[in-house]
Amino acid sequence: MTHRQHDTASSRPTLRRLGHLAPLLWLLLLGGVAACTSISCPLEKVTGARCRIYDADTEKEQPIAAEVALTVKPYLRDTVLLNRASSVSDFILPLKATEQADTLLFYFFASDAEHEDETYADTLRIIHTPQPHFESVDCPLQVFHKISSVEWTSHPLSVFPVTIDSVAVIGSQVDYETPENLRIYLRRAAEQ
Repeated sequence: MTHRQHDTASSRPTLRRLGHLAPLLWLLLLGGVAACTSISCPLEKVTGARCRIYDADTEKEQPIAAEVALTVKPYLRDTVLLNRASSVSDFILPLKATEQADTLLFYFFASDAEHEDETYADTLRIIHTPQPHFESVDCPLQVFHKISSVEWTSHPLSVFPVTIDSVAVIGSQVDYETPENLRIYLRRAAEQ
């Protein structure tokens, strides 16, 4: 029976000869990975209209009052885009990639438990043109939008003390870079 022994002494010089190639191999591997990822794909899959809340009287940015909560839903859908927001001054509303208008219901209600069932809805309709946006074959197709106009309805202040007074398009291009698309001016009932 023949036994073979592994001669570690004879394999060491081979490893030593290859040892100086290891940094070169690492450099080639990292260079290849960097070349494949030179395009950084955005993490956001959905672009949305950036909205800010303003006071209709002072025309200054002002958060929704702490005693008021706001929920935003698309018309005829059960999806909630903004849920019971209070004391916020800005938010993002996603727009449909396949349609040219979004109708959104803004539900205002008291944030205290005693009046929680009293809900009043205003409507905001955003008319826009979807614009497919291609960055790279490594990135998924994105859809930007161009807002052409907005329409809104308001409830009377006699039924609830906060309502949409007006909406202005500030930045019509909805993409990753526009800091503000819509200014939503809220009218508040006079304090008594």
